[in-house]
Amino acid sequence: EADAATRQSVELELLLDFCDTNVTVPAAHVTETVSEVHVLIPLKVRDYGDSKACAGLTTVRLRSPIGSRSVIDDRTHKKVKVVFSGS
Repeated sequence: EADAATRQSVELELLLDFCDTNVTVPAAHVTETVSEVHVLIPLKVRDYGDSKACAGLTTVRLRSPIGSRSVIDDRTHKKVKVVFSGS
């Protein structure tokens, strides 16, 4: 899941499904197109766990506002749900 304040936001806070508190989250690789934002976080952990019980957070900065673009997890190639928390 990703969180952005509004569609004009250039920052996304990403919820990472892993339960290893000893892991430092490396910088994300972000590729932006007109219709999509692809994010890859080169993170190797053994237990991805349950994000409801524990999870990591990281923030990525975009070159352009998120707008109506889809966010794609380049590890799984799945679309990530984006929640807009502001107004």
